[in-house]
Amino acid sequence: RHYTALTELLERDAPREAAALAAQAYRRFGSPYLARRAMYLYQLAGDAAATRAFLAQLTDAQRSALAQDADFLYQRALFELADGRPAAALADARAALRLQPDDVEYRALVVWSLIALRDAPALRSALRAWAGAAAGETGLWAPFAAGWLALQEPAQALRYLRRKVKATDDPLWWLNYADALEQMGAADAAWRVRRHAWLELAREARTADGPRLREIDTRRVALALALAFEPSDRARERMFALMHARRSAAGVDGPAREAALGHWLARAASEVADAWLLATYANALERPAWARLSVALANDDRAEVQTLL
Repeated sequence: RHYTALTELLERDAPREAAALAAQAYRRFGSPYLARRAMYLYQLAGDAAATRAFLAQLTDAQRSALAQDADFLYQRALFELADGRPAAALADARAALRLQPDDVEYRALVVWSLIALRDAPALRSALRAWAGAAAGETGLWAPFAAGWLALQEPAQALRYLRRKVKATDDPLWWLNYADALEQMGAADAAWRVRRHAWLELAREARTADGPRLREIDTRRVALALALAFEPSDRARERMFALMHARRSAAGVDGPAREAALGHWLARAASEVADAWLLATYANALERPAWARLSVALANDDRAEVQTLL
């Protein structure tokens, strides 16, 4: 109890020290809560290397005990997916789901892991098995929409995209909705939705205190995580162009990736959907010609919009 109180006192100003204290307490007392606390605090500090070290140092007995804790398995699966190990993430997410079969967050993470793995048969099976529950569960709308899009079934994806766009003001989801409409042959409807989304993004770009602009640097770093979903060649080129300033000769530099891992995991599962959106719309937050784009949108000039995008 004293260790927990101390970690809470240190969490805001010294999360790395709080994490080390939680890890020490876990090794002494063996509480799964303390293991989860240590992982969370290391991630809050943006220290993915320390998270890896903590997990690597677990004994066989500790691993066996933690394998019975669904929340720990889920938290480790989130880290593994962010760390570029979707197969390990899937194994842990499925293990957590076996312990708590109806948990929505665990089901969502299974779907995200299958999308990252490109396991089409297993993905289709999961989407069909949980379709009844997904209709009324907001936490499943994003992964189900992404899953059906990955299977190239926009009609199925639209069922969840319609629900998602009604529940969020994020223009990137509206762009996704527009893409699915276009794939279904509804070009005019897709244009109207896309125009609405870009007008909203343009408005945010002109607003100094817009929340999306406040997070733009973090989102740029988080593009490293979006690579877990390996988007199209064109999208990958856009993402690498955005990350150019943070790249070394070997690719995305270490500090950028570590910061991205910490940011994603500290904010938990919602960031999985954010990373997938970034993989799809990597350059949506950094348009060099917002003024021209705004004029083109106002004039309903589709050709000019296409050129600018």
